Amino acid sequence: MMTSNHSEENMLLDVRIQQIQQEIRRSQETISEIEQDTEKLKTAECEAKQMALKLSERIKDFQKDLESCDQERKEMSFNLKMKLEDLEEEQNDLMSDMEGLQKELKDVEAEEARLQEQIKVSKAVPERKMIFKGKIEKGTDGTANRFDVIPQIRYPVEGGTAVITFEDSDVAQNILDRKEHEVEVGHCQIKVTAHPIELPCPSYAEIQTSVCNKRILVSNIPKDLPTDQLLDKLEIFFSKSKNDGGEVDDREFLPDSGNVVIAFSNDGIAKTLTSKENFSVPLIEKTCLLKVTPYIMGEIKDLKVTNIVSEKSVLLRGIPDIMEEEILADNLEIYFQKPSNGGGEVDAFLYIPAGRCAIAVFEQDVKETE
Repeated sequence: MMTSNHSEENMLLDVRIQQIQQEIRRSQETISEIEQDTEKLKTAECEAKQMALKLSERIKDFQKDLESCDQERKEMSFNLKMKLEDLEEEQNDLMSDMEGLQKELKDVEAEEARLQEQIKVSKAVPERKMIFKGKIEKGTDGTANRFDVIPQIRYPVEGGTAVITFEDSDVAQNILDRKEHEVEVGHCQIKVTAHPIELPCPSYAEIQTSVCNKRILVSNIPKDLPTDQLLDKLEIFFSKSKNDGGEVDDREFLPDSGNVVIAFSNDGIAKTLTSKENFSVPLIEKTCLLKVTPYIMGEIKDLKVTNIVSEKSVLLRGIPDIMEEEILADNLEIYFQKPSNGGGEVDAFLYIPAGRCAIAVFEQDVKETE
């Protein structure tokens, strides 16, 4: 009985041992699988670390590229901003230049209009016989000529003096060189002194002309007509609307040319009349074809004056009022035309007694230029 039980126990023990061995084998298999999995995990972890390291390096490279791109973008943005500012400044300069050019263009157009108006005026100036007596000199640059205007200079002469003009400038110089002269008048002698006459003469004049909107110049008027009647006839004619006229504000006769200036109260009338130019006007005894042209006003913009010494005229000072004016003047003229006194032929003589004054008019010596 005991043997049978012992056999069963052994059998159970063997079975149990087998079970334990199986469990051990399974555990060993599991451990082996775990070890394999651990190795795989280690390998995967190593690969992950390597991948993470590579990814980190790529991130750093990407950040560097990003920073570089950002720097390039900033530089490009700054350069574009600078270019934009330069373009805006250039645009402002161009706008300023364009405004200047537009202003210059307007000035040129205005000047062109003024010149066109002057051309119209020059084509319609009064017809007068002209003779040139000035002197022509070629410009230093060879590009232009100029002409000399014959001026009239008014020289004030005080009392107790005389102005004498000789035919020859050498005679005038002789009188000036002697300075003091003792002149016998009647039963006594007077001492007079000779002085050069300095005259202010324009050396350069710039005159700006413009057409008056209210005045006209009427020319081709017959000579020897009574001035008052002539002015009345012209005012009557040019006051009528059928003659394209209007209310006359003033009229003026110009004795040096024989022309008449007529001023109207309103603008526009003068332009209408000058555009028509020729008018048949009934005057005192007949109808005459008169010419109407614009009235040109002149304004001196620049004037330069230089003093010149009269070559043939001399101023005599210190003349006492001791006898009648005419007798004293004759004695002085006789003295200064004698060659023995250094004198010569006298062209003009003006004596002003003490207490009086006069204006001597000097003009260019025409004989010198003919």
